[in-house]
Amino acid sequence: MALTKGVHRPYQPEQKFNLQNFLPNDIQCPNIQEGETLLTITNCKIISNNQINSNVRERIEVDFIDEENKPLKKIFYRDTGMVNFAKFIEDIFIDPTWDDLDLNHLVGNKIKAYIYHNYLANGKGYANIAKCELYQ
Repeated sequence: MALTKGVHRPYQPEQKFNLQNFLPNDIQCPNIQEGETLLTITNCKIISNNQINSNVRERIEVDFIDEENKPLKKIFYRDTGMVNFAKFIEDIFIDPTWDDLDLNHLVGNKIKAYIYHNYLANGKGYANIAKCELYQ
């Protein structure tokens, strides 16, 4: 009798559940569809703690519109999102100048973005950018 090397998979009992019981009654899809789309950056600003309630974190907000003038806002929190913001900038500008980055230089740039949707527990959906590059 020859033994063959393989992965031992112990018996697992079935784990069925009714997915409908876990979904909220009202699922709200974002206004921008998933997939590849062209976005234009319309505004980019830093919101600091002294401009807002101290309970709200500092952030960088980037506003976009798509080809049908549907808005999209991307928020990068300064305490947790700076790596994501740096990746976003690097995707747009291959070799950015990190020392004196002027957010106003982003306004007016057109990017090709891949959009995906996320949903909160209450069913509210929002669009997010998975990957982008400067559109020329």
